[in-house]
Amino acid sequence: SLLFASDNVTIKTQISVSRQVLPDTYLLPVSVSVKLKKESQVLNLLGKVDKEVRKLGIDYSGGSYSVCKVTRWDPEKKKSVFEGFRGNLSYQFRLKEPSVQDKIFSLLTKLKKRHPAIEISVSNPSWIVSKKRAILVKDSLYIRLLKRATVLSKRFGRAIGKRCSLKEVNFTPRFYSPIRYKSALRSESVSAPIPKKGEQEISLDANVVYLCR
Repeated sequence: SLLFASDNVTIKTQISVSRQVLPDTYLLPVSVSVKLKKESQVLNLLGKVDKEVRKLGIDYSGGSYSVCKVTRWDPEKKKSVFEGFRGNLSYQFRLKEPSVQDKIFSLLTKLKKRHPAIEISVSNPSWIVSKKRAILVKDSLYIRLLKRATVLSKRFGRAIGKRCSLKEVNFTPRFYSPIRYKSALRSESVSAPIPKKGEQEISLDANVVYLCR
């Protein structure tokens, strides 16, 4: 947009820069569910699972759990009937090599053999850009955008016969998530599929204001 005030001209525009980045971390969300009659049984079994997972020494976040009562509606008795307790335990593993996931699945399937009450699910494994790498890329995009804004100020000036300078720059970062691969661990296979690693776009926008005199 162009705003004229006496001999001065204010130019407002938006500038975008982006960079394709190869993800460096494989994110593997895994949940373990247990349903048993007693709450203490659920907690003890979840504790056993968590202890074995920690022994793997694989980087993860989460490990949080929840336990709740399970009821069902009985149409004959016309009331809710208590069935036991369900507990859930969730992890988000961050792997540098996706093949390491087979160690996780191997452990969980062994535990499931010993404790049939265990149910395992995998939700949307995907390649992601680590926070550390994303910050480095974003920092470089700030510099690129400012350089482009400086070049544009000279071009705008030549176009309207004035001297233009940067007055204001408001950055608005945008991050594009990779396409996620959906799957569920429904067998005892310990050689799970691996989503293809594709480039992820990290973009940076800025609303820029120039003052031309």
